[in-house]
Formats: sequence, C-alpha cells, structure tokens
Amino acid sequence: MTRAEHNAHYGVARQRNEQVCSATFGYGELSQYDARCSCCWVGCPHDWDRHDASILRSRETEKP
Repeated sequence: MTRAEHNAHYGVARQRNEQVCSATFGYGELSQYDARCSCCWVGCPHDWDRHDASILRSRETEKP
C-alpha cells in the first residue's frame, strides 16, 4: 500500500523521506512490506517516495 493508504489505515503519519520497514516477518504497521514494490521485493532500503512510485508503476501495468 502507498504511504497515504498506510497512514490512513494505521492512523500514523509516515513522511515521504522516512525509510520503509520492509521486513517480511510479522503483520501490522511495523511490517510495511508490499510485494508490488521492487525495493521491498529484493530487500533493499528505500524511502516512501520510492516505495509509492514503484507501487504506482505496478498498478499501471496491472490495469486491463
């Protein structure tokens, strides 16, 4: 999920330049992993801007 979706769902205020916690263990707000994000998928550190961009690109390719 994107940063805006994440913030709305969990009632938090993650900022664009904060690092995404892409640990695959656990559930909930502490694990922000999303397999549609290429950085999460390969496990490299990244911020929410990069995370959102990757997810939005993925959504574009999923459209019929």
